[in-house]
Amino acid sequence: MDFEIVNPDGLLADHIQAIWSVKVSCGQAVSKPLYCDGGSGVMFVLQGQVSLEGKTYGESVMYQPYSRVTKNITISYEAQLCGVRFHPGMQFSFLEELVEANRESHQDVFCFEPSESLVKQLSEYQNHSKRIALLMDWCLEAVSQLAMDEERAKLIHLAQDGKIGESFGENQRQVERKFKHWVGMSPKHFQRIRRVHASIQELRDNPELSLAELAAYQGFSDQAHMTREFKNFALITPGQFSRRLKQNNSSS
Repeated sequence: MDFEIVNPDGLLADHIQAIWSVKVSCGQAVSKPLYCDGGSGVMFVLQGQVSLEGKTYGESVMYQPYSRVTKNITISYEAQLCGVRFHPGMQFSFLEELVEANRESHQDVFCFEPSESLVKQLSEYQNHSKRIALLMDWCLEAVSQLAMDEERAKLIHLAQDGKIGESFGENQRQVERKFKHWVGMSPKHFQRIRRVHASIQELRDNPELSLAELAAYQGFSDQAHMTREFKNFALITPGQFSRRLKQNNSSS
């Protein structure tokens, strides 16, 4: 699988985690877990097919809201995809009408039709760099610099640090209601997801780290607590993830 990813800086840094592009040319379909992070994203299926949790999608554009639990994706042979991964709660800057219209449906995926010229250009470009640059321009055109965006980013950053409600002139219930509107879950649930997400990233960065050290470093009460949370959100134990990571590293 040929994959390229860019983490934007500057104007887009508070809104977008990553812009990515992928091609499958290894002779067979590729299956991967999409570990939950509380965020959302847009995926452009430019060629081939993608299966998400048993549902298959051909050439289309999909919005994936609120990542609450890990899902499995299977990408067909010769498929070409690209997309944007938003920071939690920041999809409103780009897709406010779509997000609001589908808020109550609780679907995992919404197909929608963005600019026809955007999809056409993405399909015509055959290399990752050009597709990523085009999506970067699309995001820069769409991003809003309203004060509400700044407030939303600040609130979400505070929630990740366990400081929800601080520095806002509203009571706890008002802040939590606003947070759930933006992120699709309670601050407490979000914090649990983000701790598992941070633990997965820490293991990727430091694969030799002991699980006891990881549990203490990430603020779990003990290793058993960490294991339960991994099972809830990543659908895998920390030990299984660590072994899989080491196997992949040794075979690459």
